[in-house]
Amino acid sequence: MNVVVKYLLKKAYPAAVPVAIPVTIPTAISVVIISCVLALSACSDVDSEDVDSSDFYAIMPLVSTGNDQTNVRVCLATSSSFSADEIRLSAGDSLSATANGITKVLVGNACYETVFDVDEGGTAFVISLDRSEYDGMPNSTVILPEKLSILMPTENQIFNSGESITVTWSPSVTSEKVTVFYSGNCASVLNDESLYFGRAYTVDDTGIHTVLVNTILNAFGYHSVFDRKVACSSSVSVSRSNTGAVDPNYGEGGIITAIQTRKVGVSLYP
Repeated sequence: MNVVVKYLLKKAYPAAVPVAIPVTIPTAISVVIISCVLALSACSDVDSEDVDSSDFYAIMPLVSTGNDQTNVRVCLATSSSFSADEIRLSAGDSLSATANGITKVLVGNACYETVFDVDEGGTAFVISLDRSEYDGMPNSTVILPEKLSILMPTENQIFNSGESITVTWSPSVTSEKVTVFYSGNCASVLNDESLYFGRAYTVDDTGIHTVLVNTILNAFGYHSVFDRKVACSSSVSVSRSNTGAVDPNYGEGGIITAIQTRKVGVSLYP
């Protein structure tokens, strides 16, 4: 995955969401992403009135975190290459999204968003980019996956080194996959800085996943320098995702994904 895509994913996806889900990268937020290493190339904005539809690339995440809402966000660029620029809508070009017969305009700058008061699985979303001077992209579509709830662990539950964490969720959809993502920060014995860890598993949607605490904490090989007297501030998330169809008039292509994700905080002792 190149720098532009990483940067756009970082901008497009809320921090609670395993970023890699929409692009089927093996590890969620294995895209530990740069701020604007795009500066290596361009990292600038261009007005959409100066860009033909054949030069549009889009990342479109639709995310529900369990608050009865779905956040819709679209980030635009001239391509997914190192030389790409972000696209700022201008000259009458506009983005909108429709679900359950309700249409909303997305607002922003290079990344645009809106929120729908719906999170029911099976809800169909259509994202439209209307253009005044070029071919529009009226029909990027995706369906929200089924909702879920994390049953175990419970919020703030404590786990010790050598123990296993069993994560359960409901309902299960055995014909599908979920991403179970463990992440957090641990105190270091080397200095005052905390060290990040993250490990993701894409597994059958059976409603249960078990892993050793030590396996999680050693995701990046730092386990030996974690302060064993201090609990690591951690979280567990379970996410379902559906990949949709990007309107073919996006000449450079793109990604549209709908995600149901739920998260609980836990404490892990190394």
